[in-house]
Amino acid sequence: MLRTMMVSVALTVVVLLPGPEVVRAQGTPETLDLPGSDPMWSGTYVEQLPNCVGEPLCPAHLNQDVDQGNYFHGIIQNNTNDVLRVNRIAITQRDDTRKVSASGDSVNISPADILPGAHALIGTALDGEYIPSVDSEVTFDFETEPSSEVFGTPIQVNYANVRGAAIVGEMTNTSDLRFEYLYATAICFNEDGNIIFSGNDQAGNGPYGSGDISPFAIPFHGKNCDRFVVFATGNLY
Repeated sequence: MLRTMMVSVALTVVVLLPGPEVVRAQGTPETLDLPGSDPMWSGTYVEQLPNCVGEPLCPAHLNQDVDQGNYFHGIIQNNTNDVLRVNRIAITQRDDTRKVSASGDSVNISPADILPGAHALIGTALDGEYIPSVDSEVTFDFETEPSSEVFGTPIQVNYANVRGAAIVGEMTNTSDLRFEYLYATAICFNEDGNIIFSGNDQAGNGPYGSGDISPFAIPFHGKNCDRFVVFATGNLY
């Protein structure tokens, strides 16, 4: 089922909560045991990932890229006990007179399928005049009954460590699907919780069956990646 939802969020505010609050989404039974973190992710910052409340899908964090002024890094969270597939995210900013000042769409959503209580990384480009002091409307297009054919099925990160100038580790295909590619994505945060780097490594030459393991190495190009998370996905093509 395809759904569209709009919420408002201030891009300059980071929502940091002690744990996810249970909410009831349309057609979704309430649950009392959503995970407090992402069990398939690894890294030093997994337990500190920001949570959000109030909607089935909500933006837990958005920050402006320091090098690209119109690009924003973000984290969204699934507050239901369904797997949700996010197809598109749109952001609209309005000035004090309620006229549009900036607007843009997501250029990256990963993983596309978000497990119950789990997070996903987004990247969004805004065109127009960005006004830090005003709220922004965030619109999600998502499915509650996704098919298995997707670019970005979550798989397990076994471990991840900083070694030299890279984040290295291993990932396992924990699904029942056979993938042509496996991807590991690393996100680094500064002391304020803002995303300062994201990068990935691809394992090709599949297929990768259930239980297959692949190493990864993601260079972080001089960034400070003491605070990081890594997640992995499998892609059918």
